[in-house]
Amino acid sequence: MDIRKTLELLTGAAGVSGAENEASRTALELLSEYAPGAQCDAFGNVTALIPAQDASAPTLMLDAHIDQIGFIVSYIDPDGFLKVGACGGPDMRIMLAQSVTVHGVQDIRGVVSTLPPHVSSDHTKVPEAGDIAIDIGMTREEAEKAKKELSTATQTELNLPFITTRPEGALHLQATLTRAKFEELCADLIERTSLPVRNALSDAHLTASDLDQVLLVGGSTRIPAVQAKVMRMTGLEPSKSLNPDECVALGAAVQAGRLGGEALTGAGEDLLLMDVTPLTLSIETVGGVATHLIERNSTIPTRFSKVFTTAAPFQKTVQIKVLQGEREFARDNKLLGTFTLRGIKRAWAGVPKIEVTFDIDANGIVKVKARDMDTGKQQSITISGTSNLTEDEIKRAKENAAAFAGQDKERKAALEALNAGEAALYRVNTALGSKAGKALDRETRTKIKEAERTLERVLKHKKADKLTPVDVNAINTAREALSAVAAPLVARWESEKA
Repeated sequence: MDIRKTLELLTGAAGVSGAENEASRTALELLSEYAPGAQCDAFGNVTALIPAQDASAPTLMLDAHIDQIGFIVSYIDPDGFLKVGACGGPDMRIMLAQSVTVHGVQDIRGVVSTLPPHVSSDHTKVPEAGDIAIDIGMTREEAEKAKKELSTATQTELNLPFITTRPEGALHLQATLTRAKFEELCADLIERTSLPVRNALSDAHLTASDLDQVLLVGGSTRIPAVQAKVMRMTGLEPSKSLNPDECVALGAAVQAGRLGGEALTGAGEDLLLMDVTPLTLSIETVGGVATHLIERNSTIPTRFSKVFTTAAPFQKTVQIKVLQGEREFARDNKLLGTFTLRGIKRAWAGVPKIEVTFDIDANGIVKVKARDMDTGKQQSITISGTSNLTEDEIKRAKENAAAFAGQDKERKAALEALNAGEAALYRVNTALGSKAGKALDRETRTKIKEAERTLERVLKHKKADKLTPVDVNAINTAREALSAVAAPLVARWESEKA
């Protein structure tokens, strides 16, 4: 026996007074496995005898009952809410917003509700049974029907039969819903459509004035309030030349034909369909920074290359971590794959040239290649399914990027300042030890050493996650001063290497 599953079945079975059948049926099914003769009488009592293995064993009786915890419908108020009274001993502290089932001629779902806190005289008070009501809402079919009717009519009639029963007979809900009330109820949902529109325009580097036409896709775009919202945002009257229920299917058919090598004729022969990458693709660089290579919403197929170098002297290998996401640091993004480039040319840090190439085909398959431009050594990885993200995952990634944008920007600036400062010290120190450095006059060497000591002082014991904007500014200022005074020396040293 799976005890956890058994408890979930028993506690989840409805068993309020007058509607114990589900709980009785659940108990009977569970007991029948151990007692084939288990039965349920007309009153809902379940009895079972489990024979003992040993005939001499004592007989034990186990007695259990169904808790009488719940509510009983007393009447329906003018707004269609079911008012209830207590049936048993429900804990009113935990009942608000609970999903419940109303048993009657026809079982219906509802939610326990009460007056919202902002209109209640005392929102700290635990409500009593008489203070609450059951919001039964509408069936999906009824809501869909009402929505469609209100797209053309100014009002519609709601009819929910068999809400509950009374001694005098069944009770039904009949009410009139106006378009104005419907739009009021949907106002927050309609307002939410503005953000995707703004994001789409921003990602495409367009403004509303750049648009020639707005196509409506999806049945809900027939709602007058949605069309009015589009007009307010774009200044254009939405086109109604296409059936909004068929747009997606038509586009999918055209794209399938394109990918299958089918040639379009007629009005569609010049049609160009483009898919895009849902999130940014990056690689991890020094300090855990996510360096972006393919930006979000780039059209595919696409290809992009960038040249990197080593961070340590005489480095023989480089690990390439491929990332997906909008955050500035690798640890905050999704790791898609890892591979290692070996056989890098033996040289000082910053000398090797390593070309990293991202190649995305029309199917969204990503090929990442790293190549040492001096030795020709290369390694690659193929990643499929980069776009197999749910809408929620993509939305969450974008929301996190927006929420932490300021924090990430500061962290990245601090890390870049620290890395650039340490790299400058390394290059200048190495150049001072070269032939060009030994040929310097005393005055120039002194100036370079003083600038070095200043940069070393502001870098001493500094960690990227502890740097303040003042620290970052001080590091950048000291680094720029060192670079300025040592620029001729570094140039001569680099020519010596070549």
